[in-house]
Amino acid sequence: MIELLRLPPQPKFVNGWTIRQVTDDGILSHSYPVDVNATLGSATWTTFKVSMKLPEGVMINNDTKLARWDHSKKTWRTGGLDDINIDIEAGTVTCMAHQFAPIALMLDRYTNMPYQMWEMKPQAVDHTLFSITGAVVELQFEIKGHQCCLTAASIDDSPALPHLVKKWTTFCVLKQALLSAGVNLFPEPDADNYVSIVKKDEQVEAKVYQQMSLLSCVVGFSWSKWNSEVGEQQFVVQACEHVSQQTSWELYIAGNRSCKLKMKDTDEQFSPDTAENHEVTVEYPSHIYKLLHTSMTVTS
Repeated sequence: MIELLRLPPQPKFVNGWTIRQVTDDGILSHSYPVDVNATLGSATWTTFKVSMKLPEGVMINNDTKLARWDHSKKTWRTGGLDDINIDIEAGTVTCMAHQFAPIALMLDRYTNMPYQMWEMKPQAVDHTLFSITGAVVELQFEIKGHQCCLTAASIDDSPALPHLVKKWTTFCVLKQALLSAGVNLFPEPDADNYVSIVKKDEQVEAKVYQQMSLLSCVVGFSWSKWNSEVGEQQFVVQACEHVSQQTSWELYIAGNRSCKLKMKDTDEQFSPDTAENHEVTVEYPSHIYKLLHTSMTVTS
């Protein structure tokens, strides 16, 4: 908040007495620019310099913009701010402003969407690791029961968000902390209006996510580049029972036709052919849970 304030009437000290004028107005804002011609002749007072140090832990990038609040229009505007300099390394912002008003940094909400990749690694019962890689940021979460924490964070391969790492909390609290730090990996319902994606059927999507969550303590899941090629009624994901450096991911398609695919995610062309000795289910919404559950080992 950048504001020019009018000081209240100051006290006077007379013969040991303190005389203070009592007003009901409190501290008032002073209009700017002000009329200075009466005291400074032809002098003009149009712009002033603003310098700010960003709070520690706030993540900005080269696309960050500076905006001021327009009281008359009740909206944020990028006009009225000149000579803007945002120093990412130093964490400072300077500009020349024409008016006193709240000033804010504006980030593209969908910079990291769609995700470049995501992966879930089972650890134990009700315990999994979830990694997301966006265009700028890479985050890893540890989820255990109803609690979660950020276990690693980086921007352009450099460590970031040390004030949030390894601190267990609820998802809602962690989400708000990430948003306050300028990290947004949480799509809104209208995200498809701003990001180029293949929108999936909401009912099928919810069912697939539910079944993946039921299996997440024993089955690893990962993104597939082919998911955007199969339309809104189908999902393609990679899955395996045990995730390690030697993991051999298998490809599954889920929807009105659900099965394990013969192809691998690294193949150059998509093929709907079913893997050998593997059944096809035609239940709708899909039962990826059934497909994976019947193929798991006794230990799992």
